[in-house]
Amino acid sequence: MLRLAEIVESKKTTRYFQSNLNDNKASYREEDESLFRSLADMTPDGVVVQCDDVIVYANQAAAHFLKYEKGSQLCGHSLFEFFAPDFQTIAELRMKGVLDERLSLPFLDYSLIAKDGTTVNAELCSQPVFWKGKLAAQTLMKDLTAKNFKDDIFKTLSRAVEQSPNAIVITDPRGVIEYVNPHFEDRFGYASPEICDQDFQIFVEHVQPISSLKEMVVACRENRSWRGDLKIKTKSDSARWKQVSVSPVQGKDENISHFICIMQDITERKAAEVKLKTALEVAKKANKAKSSFLANMSHEFRTPLNAIIGFNSILAKGPENMAQQNLREYASYALEGGEHLLSLVNDLLDLSKIEAKKIELQEEIFPVSSAVENVCRMVASRADDNNCTVKTKIDDDFYLHADMRRVRQILLNVAYNAVKFSAGGTVTIEAKKQNGGVIRVCDTGIGMTKKGVGLALSAFGQTEKNGYAKEYEGAGLGLPISVKLAELHGGELTIESEFGVGTVVSISFPESRLRPEGVLT
Repeated sequence: MLRLAEIVESKKTTRYFQSNLNDNKASYREEDESLFRSLADMTPDGVVVQCDDVIVYANQAAAHFLKYEKGSQLCGHSLFEFFAPDFQTIAELRMKGVLDERLSLPFLDYSLIAKDGTTVNAELCSQPVFWKGKLAAQTLMKDLTAKNFKDDIFKTLSRAVEQSPNAIVITDPRGVIEYVNPHFEDRFGYASPEICDQDFQIFVEHVQPISSLKEMVVACRENRSWRGDLKIKTKSDSARWKQVSVSPVQGKDENISHFICIMQDITERKAAEVKLKTALEVAKKANKAKSSFLANMSHEFRTPLNAIIGFNSILAKGPENMAQQNLREYASYALEGGEHLLSLVNDLLDLSKIEAKKIELQEEIFPVSSAVENVCRMVASRADDNNCTVKTKIDDDFYLHADMRRVRQILLNVAYNAVKFSAGGTVTIEAKKQNGGVIRVCDTGIGMTKKGVGLALSAFGQTEKNGYAKEYEGAGLGLPISVKLAELHGGELTIESEFGVGTVVSISFPESRLRPEGVLT
């Protein structure tokens, strides 16, 4: 059973039992009633006076609220007719308190049934009054429709904020954090009680880039919205990219009351952008390499082909009595061009096989000295033409378990370059055991800068100023092929060079490639 105290007290700590009536009945005056009606008709809230359980007065606001055209149309009805069934009992008990105990009761929410059958929500308060000399109850009605609608919107928005997949922070105008949603707690590792009442500046030292952060701060100071990408560290010190949107909120006085900061995680998107950027750079390099390849191949193929076609044309169209010496000379030039073209094609095929990982090593055991001596014989003619001296220095011969043809190819490419760039100088080929086995080719040639070394190790790379008018012949494939072949053996090829002094190329093989002396099978 409901207790009156429970009905009339909205809070345990606040009581509303007040009587505003004297024991003596108030005298009735028409001018008082006229003044009351005037005031009641001016109020936006509904006013109803009920005497002997019948409405004796209702203002226009009450009529409108209950879907009547005029207040007078409510007169003769009982106010209890309009209470929804669930609120009948509490309404009767409160009215009893007003009339029997002469209590002024505070506002309480009710559901009322209007004339058209719709349910309307209102909060009602009642107090005892005298109406034409009789004790009556005056009831004030406040329409809750707009308030409930706003409450519903607030609940919906609050739910949306709480369930948002984005981190949301609300601060006061000074930047003090007042609220963070659950997603913020999950993403940043800070519990709400831990971060609230903290200054937003707590994140400043963890934000990159600083330029974007400064833009955001300036926008906030100027009461403007701001949007940008920031890299922010979490409590666990891990960095996350966020798309940050900061907007000011104006209060009723049109001053800034809050700032709302929404942070969407874009870490994966940023990683994808980096990958895409890298892929584009690789594609640009590949396109550049293709253009470079076509330019180089156009030069490298055209030169020997011109020689082959030109001298063969002379042989075919020349006089029948051409001197034997001329015939041999022109034929040798055409042969030289063909051999150069075949060498170039072989290099291209080797490079493509290595890149496709389709090259297989034909391994055998052999002494390094035999490979060195063989290469020295192969470059001797070119060394004589270039007035270059080739020497060997093998202090400690060793046996390799490797592809002898490929090792010779590595050494020949390196030695040929050394001779080519050391006109009038000296080329020394050394071999010794050192952390495995090492073959070094040292020359006193023109040398290279650091940039030149990097260029020489790239496909078609040469250290001359102009790749289309080269001072030295060659396609620039020898060293890149040699590097790949050394790596296939588990070793490496390194270059140390000083411009104007000379170059040292070291070809190293791992310990696992060495075999005891005399073991040839």
